[in-house]
Amino acid sequence: MAVLRTNVSTKRGINRDFVSWWMLSLAGCLLMACVHSSHIRRGREFYAQAGEVTLGGLLSVHVNGGSGAFCSVLRESGAIQRMLSMAYAVNEVNSRDDLLPNVTLGFAIYDDCSTETMALVETLNFISTEGLDNRCTGTAYPNLIGVVGAENSGSTRMAAELLGLFHLPIISHFATSDVLNDMSLFPTFFRTVPPDRLQAKAIIDILVYFEWTYVSLVYSDDTSYGIEGMRKLQKEAEDASVQICFAEIISVTALGTDYDDVIRQLRRDRNVKVVVMFSNFFDANQVFAAAKRNNATEEFVWVGSDGWGVSVEEIKGQEDAALGALTVVPYSCPVERFANYLKTLTVDKEPNNPWIGEILGNMSFSVVRNDNVVSPVFNAVNMFAHALDDMLRTGCPGVPTGCNITGGLTCDFLKTLTEHIRNVSFVGECGFELKFHHGEVVGRYALQNLQRRTDGTYEYVRVGMWDIDDDDVSVNRSLIYWNLKDERYNWTGYSEEDTTEIFGPVSRTRTIVSALEQTPESICSHPCDYVAGYVTVPSKDSACCWTCSECRSNEIVTNVGMPTETCTACNDEESIEIQNFTWPDPEDRTRCLPIPATHLNWHDGIAILLVVLACLGLALTMATLVTFTINNEHKLIKACNRELSYIIILGVMLEFVVVFCFVAEPTPGTCTTTRLLFGLNFTLIYAPLVTKTNQVYRIFRSGRRSVKRPKFISSQAQVVIACVLMVVQVILTCMGFILVSPTSVKKDMPVLTEKLVELQCEQHVYELVATLVYNVLLVLVCTYYAIITRNLPDNYNESRFISFQVYTTLVIWLAFVATFFTAKSARYRTVYSCMAMILNAFTTLICYFSPKLYGVYFVNQSDMNVQGTSMRNPTVTTPEGTVPERPGSITGVNFSPAVTRPQAASFSAAMEHAQDGQVQKSDAMANGTENDIKKVVNGTIDLDDVEGTDNDATIIVNGTCTTDDSPDPSYVKSRVVIKEMEGTQV
Repeated sequence: MAVLRTNVSTKRGINRDFVSWWMLSLAGCLLMACVHSSHIRRGREFYAQAGEVTLGGLLSVHVNGGSGAFCSVLRESGAIQRMLSMAYAVNEVNSRDDLLPNVTLGFAIYDDCSTETMALVETLNFISTEGLDNRCTGTAYPNLIGVVGAENSGSTRMAAELLGLFHLPIISHFATSDVLNDMSLFPTFFRTVPPDRLQAKAIIDILVYFEWTYVSLVYSDDTSYGIEGMRKLQKEAEDASVQICFAEIISVTALGTDYDDVIRQLRRDRNVKVVVMFSNFFDANQVFAAAKRNNATEEFVWVGSDGWGVSVEEIKGQEDAALGALTVVPYSCPVERFANYLKTLTVDKEPNNPWIGEILGNMSFSVVRNDNVVSPVFNAVNMFAHALDDMLRTGCPGVPTGCNITGGLTCDFLKTLTEHIRNVSFVGECGFELKFHHGEVVGRYALQNLQRRTDGTYEYVRVGMWDIDDDDVSVNRSLIYWNLKDERYNWTGYSEEDTTEIFGPVSRTRTIVSALEQTPESICSHPCDYVAGYVTVPSKDSACCWTCSECRSNEIVTNVGMPTETCTACNDEESIEIQNFTWPDPEDRTRCLPIPATHLNWHDGIAILLVVLACLGLALTMATLVTFTINNEHKLIKACNRELSYIIILGVMLEFVVVFCFVAEPTPGTCTTTRLLFGLNFTLIYAPLVTKTNQVYRIFRSGRRSVKRPKFISSQAQVVIACVLMVVQVILTCMGFILVSPTSVKKDMPVLTEKLVELQCEQHVYELVATLVYNVLLVLVCTYYAIITRNLPDNYNESRFISFQVYTTLVIWLAFVATFFTAKSARYRTVYSCMAMILNAFTTLICYFSPKLYGVYFVNQSDMNVQGTSMRNPTVTTPEGTVPERPGSITGVNFSPAVTRPQAASFSAAMEHAQDGQVQKSDAMANGTENDIKKVVNGTIDLDDVEGTDNDATIIVNGTCTTDDSPDPSYVKSRVVIKEMEGTQV
């Protein structure tokens, strides 16, 4: 039951006699203040009846009135019935032969005026400061066995704390605060109603039953009832996944405008229609009055506690605002015999009752309903009677004076009586067995619905029950009626005629709706959990409002239906590390399922295209190889350095072969093959090309500067240089295997928000970059030589073909690098790698080998003008024709016939006079050939292999043929072979 705030408490472990004196001093001060206060309406009125033993009572008869009138207004009928029922119950015990047959029970009932202060003052009537060593009660009631009351938890707390010092038991019929559970502070306290923690659980279970998972809370600002009840509610709500969206405390100093603010706050979340009000009846009445002032009487379903929901009289005048409310009150039952007694009540029947005249003058008991009013009081009185009866029948064990109850009760007697109360068991008024467990009875609550009768009066109709033994709610929905606008129909934009035609004869002003037809929703937003993959995101403006937010494609919904509902990614850092990739179940998005790994396979369209191109390329490469092998002695084949050409063909072939390894399923074998060949096959092509272009460049550069032949320009030397360049690439690849990582197959999820797991070869980026950088350097070097040798004579147009090849390769590999390192999918990286190799291989076939194949098949050898740059076996051109060459290194190719220009007769004559390998330069020769010879500049003639020569070179300068050591420039020590330069032949 609700209480007002109190600051009085007793500390543990302090000497009780010492504490008692302090408490008595405080009580005395309060008594003096009350006695001398001008606000006290009447004297010390109390209702008493003598007996051998006395039972005290702290019950509420009056309440404070307006304008500061203290204890001036008569309480409602329920409170008056509780006061009268105590006297009735005592007299009923006295009339029984089976209960206390030889003992007369008396009573002394005091009015606590529904305030804690007055409750403390009236408690002083039951104790005395005299004779504390051998007496526990005062002289006024020396045979006091205990006290029934009080109604409010705050009043009960103060009375129990004080009475406990004197070992006087107290049984409350309405105090429900959990603060009273502490038996070290309240060792003699008992109650016939369950505590607030069970009431909070019952309220939450009822909310769950009606699926009201989003509610508001209003509670009183008193420690013993409102605040403790709020804490219990919040704890139970959290355990049951019920969200309290808005919680508002009502201050003890609240004014009318403060209650208006409460209504405005409740209206802020318009879809949250259920309001739990855990407060005393005074605050509840003020809230209802504010609801009427603000036209909010049909907007909320009020769920009330026992602080205001016990009887209709507690909210008298505000019933229309609370109409349809559900209240949770301690379970009780009507006492028909007492109801019949009240109907015949007169002043003469209650001669000792000082308030009977006022009561009968203000209320009528002709029709009495006491369903939730008097049975707890009857149970409290019977608890004392049964405990005392049991004690007396057993001979008062533990009491030195025995069962002597005359002359006052000792502390030992009261201590023993308290233990008997703790262990008492009997059948109560409602037919249930009553017994205490830690000072409390078994928790049962009744669910009531406030309804309006046909005569316009109001009543609470019992519609269900909550029992802690079953831990469940039983509700009869057919008995419940809500006071809410009928939300099944949307009247907006419809006239009366329209609604009748569309919806039928339904009243537009109808507000009373049966629970069988409709149960109000209490939400701020409709739930999202019915849509897979959506979660509720709380609103910034309201604690209860939310929006439906879709989880990302790789996330599942966890804690479904709970306030902590959230999106959780299927793959966290741990699963990624162990390559355990999962994806949300598409049906409900609440669990993660494994993702099967995929890879580029033979059935994919792009894979088929790559394989077809690779097969075509292999066929062309094999045709090229066969052509070179069959025509191995062809002058054109010999002229293009057959050894380097075969290495290039091998590189092209491997580029097409490695495509098949890329398309195949990644395994340690295929992965090792691709790692070895990806960089090496490219090097097999460009290492020989770099060697060839460098050879051409060095020969012509040396010819301009010196008469000496450049080094390492023979075929064997060229192959060795190319192999050295290839070995560097092999070393880089092997270092990658040794230093970076071994070959392995791994699973990878390129994009966490896409359902794709790929099986791929694991290769460290450092190894890949090193391989690519080296190959790019070869291409750049080859490009450099191709550029500076691009303007050689037509006989050397092979340099131009190489230039075309390296330019195309640069474009291909620049595009490859840009796409490969930006691609997130291994599938695309594989496709890019294959396309790059296929294009590079086809470029080599087209730019480098196709001109040679064309020359072999479509140009006659007699029409070919091929020139060698190694000059070990040069081509001899004479006036009579072209002398067949010996095998040698040829780099210049021209598919036009060799031109033999007519020479002067003197030149022929001079040649005929050659003696001992010397040719004397005649005037005819000098005069006849001067103009032609002038065109030959810095042409180097290698005569090492010519028999009978001692010198290395002959230089033709300004038309003069000389040797290095000849004293006469007119003679040459060998057959002079003049190299054709710029189209001129000598």
